[in-house]
Amino acid sequence: MEDLDNASLEDVKKWFADYYQPANAILVIAGDISVEEAMAKARQYFGDIPSTEVQPRLKNWELPAQVNKREIIFDQVPQTRIYKVWNVPAIGSEEEDALDLMTSLLANRKNSLLYRRLVRDEQVATGVSAFYYGRQLAGQLVIMVDVKPGQPLEKVEKLLDAELREFAKGGVSTEELRRIKQSEFAGLVKGLEKTGGFGGKSDILARSEFYYGDPGALIGGLEEYAKVSALEVQDVASRWLKPNSYTLIVKPKKKYSSADKGVDRSKLPAVDKTVELELPEQKAFTLDNGLPVVLAERHDTPAVFMNLQFRSGAAADRDKPGLASMAAQMLSEGAGSWTAWSSARARRSWGRVSAPAAAWTTTALPSVP
Repeated sequence: MEDLDNASLEDVKKWFADYYQPANAILVIAGDISVEEAMAKARQYFGDIPSTEVQPRLKNWELPAQVNKREIIFDQVPQTRIYKVWNVPAIGSEEEDALDLMTSLLANRKNSLLYRRLVRDEQVATGVSAFYYGRQLAGQLVIMVDVKPGQPLEKVEKLLDAELREFAKGGVSTEELRRIKQSEFAGLVKGLEKTGGFGGKSDILARSEFYYGDPGALIGGLEEYAKVSALEVQDVASRWLKPNSYTLIVKPKKKYSSADKGVDRSKLPAVDKTVELELPEQKAFTLDNGLPVVLAERHDTPAVFMNLQFRSGAAADRDKPGLASMAAQMLSEGAGSWTAWSSARARRSWGRVSAPAAAWTTTALPSVP
């Protein structure tokens, strides 16, 4: 962005004059026309446009070390998407065909590896795609995964990385590779039925001339494309599908809104006078030793609360203040055959025990394995 901000209008005009000129362009005329008619039309429409000095053709870059970078951005998107990008050789390299076939094995088809694993089997993604973007100076290998709403991003990334590691070790299927070659060949033939447009005859001729210096290069290269073996694709996968990559996470922007009208905060909320207290039904019975019991059942939580109360307390202390409280506290120190330690172990198995003055409270929780 710094370079773009520093560019002046004159810089832009000069760049256009240097590159947008006939000597630096490729003209494709396709259709029901003879060579003589095509040449006449070309001279008529383009012959009077002057050319200046043509810029030298750029050579392929020597690939730098693979970056390992991760970024997260937010955009107006319906779901999270994962981009993983690797720097790979440019178009026209010896690995071009194998890189292209590798992306087809990984994604873009219902029976491709990543689609089967992430979309169909694990159901953590709604779509996957991959492509080899070969360009003049260098190329890029790109994998995109649309995370299914509600699925943890970390889980999807972990599954994706695991599948790529396994594929790089030995996941290329010879039979699947053969089917992909047939499909790609059929797509090219279908494109040749069109005169223009992406993938049509004019597009194929222009790309072949620009990248390979031969208008028929893509057609002539079909034989080499068909010869690419599963071993060659496997070698490319192990060489380039490394842990180091550029990872971009695009997340949906969070939307916040507020109500048009709020509550009147100048006064306290009105209290509903008609609210009635609902207590659980109580059942009363007496044990054989004469102890009266009151049971109130409520099944909101899996716990039993017991409260044992004695008809005594501080009122019975008389001239010895604190006696009832001390007696209640001593209950946790054990009695009879119960020592303080055995009593503590038993209380832990019950849950929680407290001993206020003249009372004994126990909480019994479900047993834990």
